[in-house]
Amino acid sequence: MTKGIQKWTTPSGIRTIRLHYSAFLKRDPDTEQGRAWMQKALEGYVGGAENPAWKMEQEIDFSIHSGVPIYKIFLEKHHVAALPLKPLKNVPIIRGWDYGLTPAVALAQLTPRPHLNIFPSIFTPQTNSVGIKRFTERVIEYCNVTYPGFRFIDYGDPAGDQRAQTDERTCFDIQRDFKDPQGYPLVQVEAGEISWTGRHKAMEDALRRIEDDGVPFVQIDPRERFLIGAFKGGYRKKKIANKELYLDEPEKNEYSHLMNALEYLVSRLQYGRPMVRKKPVEDSVAMTYSA
Repeated sequence: MTKGIQKWTTPSGIRTIRLHYSAFLKRDPDTEQGRAWMQKALEGYVGGAENPAWKMEQEIDFSIHSGVPIYKIFLEKHHVAALPLKPLKNVPIIRGWDYGLTPAVALAQLTPRPHLNIFPSIFTPQTNSVGIKRFTERVIEYCNVTYPGFRFIDYGDPAGDQRAQTDERTCFDIQRDFKDPQGYPLVQVEAGEISWTGRHKAMEDALRRIEDDGVPFVQIDPRERFLIGAFKGGYRKKKIANKELYLDEPEKNEYSHLMNALEYLVSRLQYGRPMVRKKPVEDSVAMTYSA
């Protein structure tokens, strides 16, 4: 890949090019001439390169958010892959589930290298709502089309194993109703880490890891802009009303559901051994789902 230039094709087939100022030799911060240009260009920006206006205008970063990000250690240039990630055959796809009326699923793969490759996710916008039965059906359809023949490992919100006052069946029970032609459950969710402290530590540890090849352990598909935006401040600390004080817990917003799903997934990889399905999902013709 040429420095400062990213190329990829969107899921709808649109070829995209992202051009950064570092693609031009005279503006490359790794050169003396580029550093001189940057020093002059930053004049008037309070906070220098960390100024939100600079990040949006010069770093092509339109996901800047107010508040305090939960994961300050996240860096797009390190944790986001240069090109779209391709799933490896014979390696399970890991799904992390968050429930409620705006459920979400994070999709990843733990490669032999090892790296945690995070693929485009499935989530429900805040303006919509969907029950777990219909959402699970959509996830299965999407996975059958996008990852045919792959095995799946599922981790989720421990609350998914709790019965509602109006229904004796849990979310886990409802999901186990989906079976392949031989009667094998297509979704068998194991509860993720229940404590926020445990999930937060697991994610931070994962973001800090650098593997022997010099590449960060966590690698996010560049097409997954919503999750990248969550890491960059959409998923933020809860603010105390009318004060510049923040609690050490996340604000519940449109980003928190997907981030929780990813945290459940990562917490089990960090603190537990993944359980591999003994039988692959049967291929089937299905409609794709895009939240």
